[in-house]
Order: sequence, then structure tokens, then C-alpha cells
Amino acid sequence: MSISEGSHSCHCLALRRGSRHVTRLYDAHLAPIGLSISQYSLLSIVNRRPGIRISELSGIMVMERTTLLRGLKPLLSAGWMASTRAKGEQAYSYALTDEGRRMRERAVPLWKAAQAALERSFAPERAADLRREALALTTVEFG
Repeated sequence: MSISEGSHSCHCLALRRGSRHVTRLYDAHLAPIGLSISQYSLLSIVNRRPGIRISELSGIMVMERTTLLRGLKPLLSAGWMASTRAKGEQAYSYALTDEGRRMRERAVPLWKAAQAALERSFAPERAADLRREALALTTVEFG
């Protein structure tokens, strides 16, 4: 098997390439306000679940905790998110600040434009199928 044959048949490589390509689309749409799609996703999840803990957030994002903490750091530094720890607790919980909610609200139309661009280019049905299949992959137990 040649290198090109292996790369064309590798499911992981194909998914990663597709993911990076789509990420560029969303990042380009969010760039005017200085957000990445990863940051927008974190703001959106925390907006829906104020007080969320890192373990739950890492599960939703399907990210290692250390990687997630690196992603949260700029949001905390920008004042868009706050972390608190209840007395006697070791785990921090996260919530958006007023500024974070405003930033997310500014980002929503840009995110919607990225969604529309993907659907225009890839077809709405294919985009919905792709999203459904990608989410289904996150529930598969590989063994």
C-alpha cells in the first residue's frame, strides 16, 4: 500500500481534514470580532449551562481537561467568563459575565452566516446528515 492509498482510506485523517476545513470557515466568519469557533462554542455552552464544571464541559466538548483549560484561559482573561469555587470544593464552575453574554450575542449572527455558507456550499440535507453522523461518532465505544 502506498502512502497516498493509506491517507485516502484513513477515516481519522479524512475527518480531521474536514474538521479543519470547516473550522477555517467558521473562524473566518467570527474573526471580525476576534473570536474563534472554539471560543464561540465554549461561550455558547457555558451560556446555556451557567455554573458548569470543567468535567462536564470537557465531556460535552470531547476534550481533554488540560486542552480545555488552555481554551478557557483567554475567555477568562478577556473578562467574558468567570470561574468560581464553592467553599470546600476543589472543582471550579464557570459562567459568562455580562460582557461574555454581550460578546456571544455579537457572535451569533456571524455564526449563523457561517452555518448558512456551509449549507449553501454543501447542501442543507448533507450538512444535517454530516452533523448527525459526527455526533453519533462521539457516542461509539471503541474497543
